[in-house]
Amino acid sequence: MKRLLGWYGAGPLHLLSLLACFALAGYAAAQLVSSRPLGVAVWFLGAVIGHDLVLMPLYSLADRSAGAVLRHRAPGLPTVAWINYLRVPAALSGLLLLVWFPLILRLTVVYHASTTLSADPYLWHWLAVTGALFLLSAIAFAIRLRATPAHEAGAAEGGPRPSRPPGGGNADQPARVAAAMGAVEDSLPLAVLDFVGIEYGESAAASIAGAVRIAQAAEAAGYRRYWVSEHHNMTSLACTAPELLTAHIGAQTSRIRVGAGGIMLPNHAPLKVAETFRTLLAMYPGRIDLALGRAPGTDPLTAHALRRGINTDPAAEFPGQVGQLLAFLGDGFPPDHPYANMVAAPVVDERPELFVLGSSPYGPQFAAVNGMSAVFAHHMSPDLAFEALRRYRRDFTPGPAGGQPYSAMSVLAFASNDEEAVLDFEAAWALTMQNIRRGIREPLRPEQVLQVSRSAEFRAARQDDGRMVTGEPKAVAERLLEMKQQAEVDEIVVVTPSLDRDRRRDSYVAVADAWRRAA
Repeated sequence: MKRLLGWYGAGPLHLLSLLACFALAGYAAAQLVSSRPLGVAVWFLGAVIGHDLVLMPLYSLADRSAGAVLRHRAPGLPTVAWINYLRVPAALSGLLLLVWFPLILRLTVVYHASTTLSADPYLWHWLAVTGALFLLSAIAFAIRLRATPAHEAGAAEGGPRPSRPPGGGNADQPARVAAAMGAVEDSLPLAVLDFVGIEYGESAAASIAGAVRIAQAAEAAGYRRYWVSEHHNMTSLACTAPELLTAHIGAQTSRIRVGAGGIMLPNHAPLKVAETFRTLLAMYPGRIDLALGRAPGTDPLTAHALRRGINTDPAAEFPGQVGQLLAFLGDGFPPDHPYANMVAAPVVDERPELFVLGSSPYGPQFAAVNGMSAVFAHHMSPDLAFEALRRYRRDFTPGPAGGQPYSAMSVLAFASNDEEAVLDFEAAWALTMQNIRRGIREPLRPEQVLQVSRSAEFRAARQDDGRMVTGEPKAVAERLLEMKQQAEVDEIVVVTPSLDRDRRRDSYVAVADAWRRAA
């Protein structure tokens, strides 16, 4: 059974839901089709279509995105490539359903003797079958989600279990770095997450030069970290290679910690990530951060290209990838492991400060079970952030070397005494989210933003829904401090995407100054 599950690429509950779909589709085929060959065909296609039709929307709900049904491949699909071709009908399942009802009802009238069903009871039979499918899959999916932290937190097959770094792990790394560099003690518990946006009409080179200026301003203002995100296939961003940007910005700064927030691990080989960040540590000792994400940071097709066309289940592989990465960074592999004698060069006497990113409860739970530091994306999932981070602290389990919980929360924020600048920031973010939902990946035009921000409709519709913190610097800093206490986190990561880089820089500085006065 274990080999079968590995071949199918799913867990037992997922396989049971498929078997249930086959059983129910077989019942429908037996009732509707008198020809045995045709009945078998209807049975098989009905099972495949029903399986994907039910599970794909459920998986998309986990991403809290209605468009995920069309944009994302459902987790747990088979890793055997040819099986995926059998799932092509899933893309047409909605259309097939529109045709299915009138066609079958017509058959029950014309071929009543063959089908043994009349039109009236058949509709109730079909609704019962559909309801049973949804109920069974929903229960299976709920159980699978509930079991995720315990099931996936350990090492996946082929990789060791992630463990706490030697010497106290991430939680006491800031103190170790402070002793060596004299930097952390003087810094604020604030960080910058930069998407390295390309402004309209700007070149990529100018955008990267602007990112350097932002990092330098953050360092001068007393921020503890400057992170670069990883996103692909977007002409509006220049952050496809965060490791290279980390090296470049590290050379242009002297004290602030720099790193990737984060490296989307499914897009990379753990050995290469370990080699890259050990090289960065050799260049900038005591200053390198590495935050790990399990999302692709892009659309499914681009993710497919990044993974060399290999069909994988990133969610299932993530624990094993983290385990391999930690082993290459110093934990080591078991003596009988094939990689036991491999070395991630260059060898250095420290590791980057590691974090696990998350925009769902999975990330903080994974970090808690494995004794790692956690960062939650409030700017993506504000309704989940506080409870997920408080639960992380409650459930934290120290690794073999001990350690304490250490967490951060990224918050969308903009501070300015200019009300028009605040409105422009809010409008730009609203347009950005609208474009992402529409699949538009180009830089915003300034006139678009001004048209929205100056409109009476936009101003009338403004409301404080907790998704962002904007306003005068004093109010922004006080609110961020309040959120820090509510989430029980050690740091706040400020996210300020905007059209005007000078306004972004001024906002970061204003937040830091107001934070000092309010703390």
